Amino acid sequence: MPLIASSFVEVAVFRQRGARLEILLVQRAAQERLYPGLWQFVTGKIRDGESAVEAARREVREETGLRVRALWVVPGINGFYGALTDTVHLTPQFVAEAESSSEVVLSTEHQDARWLLPDDARARVLWPANRRLIDYLEQELLTHPELAERTRLAAS
Repeated sequence: MPLIASSFVEVAVFRQRGARLEILLVQRAAQERLYPGLWQFVTGKIRDGESAVEAARREVREETGLRVRALWVVPGINGFYGALTDTVHLTPQFVAEAESSSEVVLSTEHQDARWLLPDDARARVLWPANRRLIDYLEQELLTHPELAERTRLAAS
């Protein structure tokens, strides 16, 4: 029977430059065991004793060097099956806003980073759940103030 685990977080980082919305994608390093070269959102493991919210903030800082202005919880989770470990992963998703002038400083886990317009980000990601998260950010969170207010997390 497969194991059910919630040990990862996924964070879609964005910034506003005037009226322009840009979404950050990071490219996994060539030496990564799983999915080398894959373009993705900030993704990482939840450490023992750490909440998913704490992990989301930490992973953004560690993987990109960015300071998060605001963080929202996504009302839903990303679920996927890992065949190598026979594990069903339930992954909390977050949206984080970075300062408009933010510069990315990558960790060794990634080889490139790009701030992309939503359509360009959708075209670059592989997983349908990533495209749905871009849709959620653009079509729901940023256009429905009550949703944004109710899902925004307290500043760290």
